[in-house]
Amino acid sequence: MSFLKYDLFSSKFYMNVGGQQIRKGTVFGMLLSILIVGLASTYFIYILYQYFTNGIEPNYREQSFITQQKIDIELKNNLVGFRFEYDVNKSIQQLEAEKNKKYMVFIALFFYFDNDFYQNIQLDIFECTDENLIGFYCLDYSKVSNYTLTLSTIDNIQSQIQVFSYGCLDLDQLKTTIPDNCATQSEIDAIANGINAGQRMKFYTSQYNVTSQKTQINYRNSFVYSIASQYILSTYSAQKQITSIKEGFFVQSQSKFTSPIQYNLQNQVFDRQQALTNIGEGPFIQISVDNG
Repeated sequence: MSFLKYDLFSSKFYMNVGGQQIRKGTVFGMLLSILIVGLASTYFIYILYQYFTNGIEPNYREQSFITQQKIDIELKNNLVGFRFEYDVNKSIQQLEAEKNKKYMVFIALFFYFDNDFYQNIQLDIFECTDENLIGFYCLDYSKVSNYTLTLSTIDNIQSQIQVFSYGCLDLDQLKTTIPDNCATQSEIDAIANGINAGQRMKFYTSQYNVTSQKTQINYRNSFVYSIASQYILSTYSAQKQITSIKEGFFVQSQSKFTSPIQYNLQNQVFDRQQALTNIGEGPFIQISVDNG
């Protein structure tokens, strides 16, 4: 039968007449050959389908580590979001709009230290436009566009984002003016002493999603409770993650993604009046974000 020539397992034999070499196939060998070719073709088509529909997970490696070398995190307007809440999920902006009174004032600084040189640059505060941060305040980094959130232990370089939350009537070396329409001090203290009162923070994180093969953005939430008589200093140290991805069907290419992945918190508590006397500053809460 002519289709026996498709037997991949056919054996060779020689004929004495004319010295011809002929392959002898069998029905079983032909069927087995068709089965193998069919399975191989099906698997190849399946692999192609998986590749073009992002079904094949790329090889990736992620690493978060502490190093003495310089580490930089890009300053984005959506890196940090914050708001003061006088009750559960109730922002001070809502209360101020209802009462037509000012309770809290926020001041933001970018601090940069390089050996003997340091500077504080005041940052503008605006209402966040990112859909994940609606109802929060964000920081405008246009004044420090040449900087990053950086840390170098060897070179003794560090930068830090600082957000101060003051009562409307407070005055110190940083907050030097009093806005119009301030609530009374007793009203402000009552807000700060609320059982659920404090500052809610949202921190930008991102991670490579191997299923969608896209960078997935999330925000970590944190809350710092307030007490009217205390100056609470909360320092969040960002940890940077480096992810390397190898992908491709025939020829693999390598990409690298870097992003903050978590923020380690350390709290310190001071008496407000004593801090005002000793260091000239007395906010309810200071949030500091550095690259730890």
